[in-house]
Amino acid sequence: MTTNSEPVIQTVGRASDNDVVVPHASVSAHHAELRQAGTAHRIVDLSSTNGTFVNGTRIQAQILNDEDTVHLGPIALEYSNGRLQIQVHEPTEPPPPTPAPPVPQSPQPAPAAEISRKSLTVLVGLAVAAAIAVAVVAANNGSEAENQPPSTPTTSLTAPTTTEAPRTTPVPEPMEVDWEQIARSVVLVAVPDCGGDAWMGSGTIVLDGGHVLTNHHVVDSPWCEILVLGVESIKDTPVFIAYAEVIPSALDQGLDLAVLRLVDGNGRPTKAFGRTPVEIHRGEIGLGTPMKLLGFPGMGGVRISMTPGEQSGWWEDEEFDIWSGKFYKTSAKMGPGISGGAAFEAETGEFVGVPTGRGDDSGGEGDILGLVRPGRYALPLLDAAERAG
Repeated sequence: MTTNSEPVIQTVGRASDNDVVVPHASVSAHHAELRQAGTAHRIVDLSSTNGTFVNGTRIQAQILNDEDTVHLGPIALEYSNGRLQIQVHEPTEPPPPTPAPPVPQSPQPAPAAEISRKSLTVLVGLAVAAAIAVAVVAANNGSEAENQPPSTPTTSLTAPTTTEAPRTTPVPEPMEVDWEQIARSVVLVAVPDCGGDAWMGSGTIVLDGGHVLTNHHVVDSPWCEILVLGVESIKDTPVFIAYAEVIPSALDQGLDLAVLRLVDGNGRPTKAFGRTPVEIHRGEIGLGTPMKLLGFPGMGGVRISMTPGEQSGWWEDEEFDIWSGKFYKTSAKMGPGISGGAAFEAETGEFVGVPTGRGDDSGGEGDILGLVRPGRYALPLLDAAERAG
């Protein structure tokens, strides 16, 4: 039990008059107090918007022990020697896999994967630790070599009298797609706490490296905290890249597309350095074109997943009036959490579109085809994001 007569040892919050100032939008101006409770200390939440957590559990007031971790929104502090201070801890184990919710049977957006608070606390812990402790790495200096097309041999109108000379210009070998590099540009978009709920989706680094293309339904609560994480290797769990904010002029519910701006802990624009932005083209692909989907479906845990398939036709929402425009149907396996990710041509590695949802093409029986929004629909939103800065 706490009383107002307990002496205040430290005040914590976003405002500059606090003893511990945490200048982050998710932290209330006067978020919490550390009070003297006999020979111990008690953390007391001051009716903050995003809550105070001790070792992953939301509290109103609680006695602290040395090395307890206190979260204010996604910001971690350590209680040690009678004081609270921002402290970085290396994670001891990766987040556990996330179970996949049941597949809906009617045409609708593929929901972002819901995450248990325990799993997401570990994931956010990774993100916050990296945000505070790790300096941003320099951008890659590598460049792609250009493939020169072969010259066209001249054809004679008369029958040749000698054997044709060997071709002097070599025919280029088929391009090998660097999926490891491409996977670094496909990110996890996490909403750790939005009115008590938490979920995650996927996205793609675009434009100047300071923006992410994703689905509208992944970020349809723009007032909530958004974290962006990415893999250093396809074998690893994702690490923190930046926070993100919605660009209102680059948000379209009918297309179910959105462009986010990457920001640092102080709300200043930043970039995903060392990750190559993906180019979005206006071109279309034809029926049967092989494609590969990259993202973070809940059925695959928190590590990035790739699922192959093909362009299985076109689909348009003519009955349920949820979406505008057309989609590719695909046989590639999809699941909640891959929403907002990226589909690529399997042979060239070029961006095809955004995995968005599932259509009930099975009549309620058998498998369900996925829906991919063609990349050309994102071009006006990307233009709007560039104009917004």
